[in-house]
Amino acid sequence: MRFLASLIFLLGAASPSFAVCLKYEPAAVTLKGIIQTRVDFGPPNYGENPDTDSREEHLYLQLDKAVCVDADANYDTASDVKLMEMVYFVKLPFRPEWMGKHVSVTGTLFGAETAHHHTPVLVTPTETHLLDKGQ
Repeated sequence: MRFLASLIFLLGAASPSFAVCLKYEPAAVTLKGIIQTRVDFGPPNYGENPDTDSREEHLYLQLDKAVCVDADANYDTASDVKLMEMVYFVKLPFRPEWMGKHVSVTGTLFGAETAHHHTPVLVTPTETHLLDKGQ
């Protein structure tokens, strides 16, 4: 029994799957990564008919490290999350000088709900700060 407990402890220490996961809204989280854009398929069929579907440009945060997010009453568990779609609102408009830059983003997380959501977890920033001002 002692051997099994030791083995579980060692595996837990070595495996990122046992790391503490982030929480969905209303919890605030801080993430680091690089902001980029990507063009995704839009209406009417969101990629089912590429010749006729519209194209939508979205902002994404390419995370420095993969994260997991615990399930809650509204959203499923998400593991090995490396990319998050960013949802900016009028309270914190996106600033073009952040594009392609290494940033720290504080905000809340929510799960994909519509066809406009292209990652399993999205972030609504409340603060964004440049980390590498010399770029």
